[in-house]
Amino acid sequence: MEWKASDPSGGEAKQSDFCVASLHALGADIYGCILMGLKPEEIPHLRLVSERCHMPLNANAYAVVPEKYDEYISQYKTPPTNISLQFENVKVYDKESCSACQSTLLLFLKRFKDDMTPYVLHDGKFHIAIGKGVSDAVEGTVFLGNCTRFMKEKGVFIKGCPPVPTRIYEAITVREPDENEPEVE
Repeated sequence: MEWKASDPSGGEAKQSDFCVASLHALGADIYGCILMGLKPEEIPHLRLVSERCHMPLNANAYAVVPEKYDEYISQYKTPPTNISLQFENVKVYDKESCSACQSTLLLFLKRFKDDMTPYVLHDGKFHIAIGKGVSDAVEGTVFLGNCTRFMKEKGVFIKGCPPVPTRIYEAITVREPDENEPEVE
C-alpha cells in the first residue's frame, strides 16, 4: 500500500511506518503515544481513563507485538501550548481543556478567525474559552464546550463535546458559514 499524505484535521501529516491495533483501547492509546514519542502519563484524557476505570497507564501492563516495537518510534510534534500566540488579536482562556476542544478551537480559528472581527471586545481581541478550569474570562467571552457551561452567563456558550467549528461559527454569528465543512474523500 502506498502512503499518501492528506490534510489532517489539524497539524501536519507524517509518515510513521506503523499502525496500532488492539482489543484493549487504553493499551492501544498508550503504545500509540509511545510510538509517537509522547509520554502517556502526560496525556490528560489517558490519565482520566486510567483513574476512572482503574486501569494501569504503565505500558508494561499490556502485551505488545512485536517486542522490538521501539524500532518504530518516531517523534511527533506536540500540540501548541498557547493557542493565542498563533492568532493575533485572539485571547484564548484555556485551563484543564482536553485535546478535542484544543483541536476544535485550532480548526475554528484557522478557518474563521478573520470573520470574528465584529465580535472583538473592548481590548480589540476576540475572547474564547475552553476547559473546565477557566475562571478568569471577561464578560463577552465565547465559552466553547460543555466544560465551560458554568461560565455561560458571562458570554456566548456553545454546548458540545466539542462542538464542530461550523456550529461555533453559527452560534456566534447567528448564520451559517458561506461554505460548510469540506467533504471527506
